[in-house]
Amino acid sequence: MRPTAFLSPLPLLQQQSSVSPFSHHSTVLSLINDRIVTALPTTTNTAFAEALTTTTTTTIANTNNDAWNILWSPETVVAPLNAASESWVRSLVWLDFKVAVAFFVVAPLILLAWAVVARIPPNNEPQKSVDSNVRVDVTSLVVSPPMAETILRYMTSYWQASSLLLLTLTLDIQEETVCVVVGLLAQLMIVVSLWWWEDLNAELLLDDSTSHSNNDTSITNVFLAWRNVATLAACTGVIIQVPFQTCIGASSLVESSWCAPWLEPPKFAAGLVGIEASPALELLTLGGCALYGIVLIYYVVVLLPSVGRSGRAARPEAMNVATPIGIWQRMGFLEDQDTKE
Repeated sequence: MRPTAFLSPLPLLQQQSSVSPFSHHSTVLSLINDRIVTALPTTTNTAFAEALTTTTTTTIANTNNDAWNILWSPETVVAPLNAASESWVRSLVWLDFKVAVAFFVVAPLILLAWAVVARIPPNNEPQKSVDSNVRVDVTSLVVSPPMAETILRYMTSYWQASSLLLLTLTLDIQEETVCVVVGLLAQLMIVVSLWWWEDLNAELLLDDSTSHSNNDTSITNVFLAWRNVATLAACTGVIIQVPFQTCIGASSLVESSWCAPWLEPPKFAAGLVGIEASPALELLTLGGCALYGIVLIYYVVVLLPSVGRSGRAARPEAMNVATPIGIWQRMGFLEDQDTKE
């Protein structure tokens, strides 16, 4: 048979003269393709299709598995910094890191955002026209839930205290041995910040649901539940890290099979965002540690004797210039602090 007779589409066009001219090209191409595929050996055709399907499926499955492992089990993908490290130590360290990300970073960010949205200043709300002859209780127009304001104060205090956790990560990236002590102190500071303020804690535990809106009650319940879980997680983290405090005397954290696993999660997280050890990062870390220490000493030596554990007690005006609480107040998210003794 001649190739022209085998591939010629003319007889087909004559048989389908009633079809719209716009469909001729697609019909011809379809039929030509069918004839070529039919002309190929059936065994070869089937084997090629099966191989292609198997290869594609395997590739997609491997890609999905790798992405899942990187997201949920990085320790199965990341090679150990020290090949002599025990697998159970690496698993413990990575579990501690995952818990910290979930309960010390993600959940607090959600609570902070929720409290900010709930505390949008009332004066930003559109004003409603009110009949001058009708007496209106001004307090009933305040739409900001009071518990959200309390939680916003608490979460602001939490983020100030837990910033030591971020400094721990930067110390880990630079393989500084002091990171093991700073990491333990960071989890202790988290526990303290969650329970420190007596007046704010009393407001949160006040059982007076009739005076709160549904949104107010919801954020309070979520905050209290998170605080209990975060406290347990931080206390457990402190207990886990105690045996590893001997790493402070190691000549090199990487060369120690006992200490090296603690560097793996921070270095992995830093690699995802393109951060690595550098003189600039070291300078930034030292500055952050110095600032944290100065603020902590100032509070213990100067503020604690005068304000005690009152989260609403008035601070010196100079503190409100750049502190988070002062910024929230100037923006209208927080009420003025108490001036009573």
